[in-house]
Amino acid sequence: MQERVDVRRFLTLALLGALLAVAACGDEGEDAGAQSARLSDAEPLPVGEPLTMTSDIAGLPLGLPTRCINGACAGDMTLIQNSSSFELVTTRFKTAVVTVPVLDERETLFSNPDSVRDNPAPFQARKRLDDLFDEVDEVLAAKGAEQWDNYVLVFDLFRVSGNWLVRWDGVKINEIDEPGQYGLWRSDMRQEVSDLIFAALDAVTQDRNITHVVIGDEMERLLLSTRNFPNNPEEFANFVTFYRELRGQIKADFPDIQVSAGINWDRLVTEVAARYTAGGSIEEVKFAEIRRAWQEVAEPLYEEADFLALSSEPDPSLYGGDPDGLPESQYALLAEVQGARPVIWTAINWPINSTAEKSTQGDYLERFLALNAGNDVELISWKIMVDLPEQGDCALVKGLQGRVQDCFAGFFSNSLAPTDVSDLFIPAE
Repeated sequence: MQERVDVRRFLTLALLGALLAVAACGDEGEDAGAQSARLSDAEPLPVGEPLTMTSDIAGLPLGLPTRCINGACAGDMTLIQNSSSFELVTTRFKTAVVTVPVLDERETLFSNPDSVRDNPAPFQARKRLDDLFDEVDEVLAAKGAEQWDNYVLVFDLFRVSGNWLVRWDGVKINEIDEPGQYGLWRSDMRQEVSDLIFAALDAVTQDRNITHVVIGDEMERLLLSTRNFPNNPEEFANFVTFYRELRGQIKADFPDIQVSAGINWDRLVTEVAARYTAGGSIEEVKFAEIRRAWQEVAEPLYEEADFLALSSEPDPSLYGGDPDGLPESQYALLAEVQGARPVIWTAINWPINSTAEKSTQGDYLERFLALNAGNDVELISWKIMVDLPEQGDCALVKGLQGRVQDCFAGFFSNSLAPTDVSDLFIPAE
């Protein structure tokens, strides 16, 4: 029997946070005055000029090939190679950002979904990165274009639906040994996932300059009950342990690669922060709860991180459907807490339901850049490059219970035409 990882430290931090939350609700002025500055209600504000999208700060999201027929796969580069936008993505960006599932369940739709059990290799991160870079190399060579200088790899552990983690061995949800558990308390599980990520790194670092690796994407979801996914704080603590183990191994074998873990900032300051209010609602959240969410969830994870790997995708319903509704303090806490760790925004997006709302995404990007003034930001990547076609990848995403908003998360439309987002996101010459 496998031993559970020691989560006493994480739970101690959680208990401390609960005690602080109780103290904050008291009426005694002396108790309130005893709170540290970091636990006060004072909201930091952005300081300085809005960020500007330059070739140094802009990250190009490269999508994995998902339309595979008889072994031939097409992705973003195949789609865009004969358009006027091709030169923009190959000359205006220095860094490409690739999000790859540890086990890509999208590919199971092209075969028997259960085949992953008997032959998991085609669905694993190494094979999917091979598919991507084979396509990239072929298209760039044919067009006489150069590779990007740097690559950021984000290893995603969640399913497309977001309601469960992808199991390393293809085990179905109803066969998981402990409900709500991914299994990261098991040493063999942690080793198997680590092996899958290492196999991918070994393969791609030989020919690419991999500068940053992110382990897990939006991992705060483990703390929340959403879309039939049961929250499990203990499993988040297990993930923190898994991340630290894997980061140590990566740094030992690839000392020049910067390593971090992924958190969705907008969810941290709303849904996660709501866990520290009296009623557990987002409407009750004040900045004291946001600080506690950082201290008790994010900081234990980022204590051992070379940078802060964050994503941003605000829930429009919380801000009146308007990016101008984002408060001035939305991202300003980062300047206070990041220390020497720069921020890499691995994916940003304002969710919309149709191409008619693209102008709203442009408004969000402008607001995002203004609200990040004063933060040490190293890279910003949009969520995806090209909107998904309704009869193609969009149908695939919806078939896997993904969100329809993900079909419209590109900075180009699915006709490859420029949008309000691309006009602002793509760096000028």
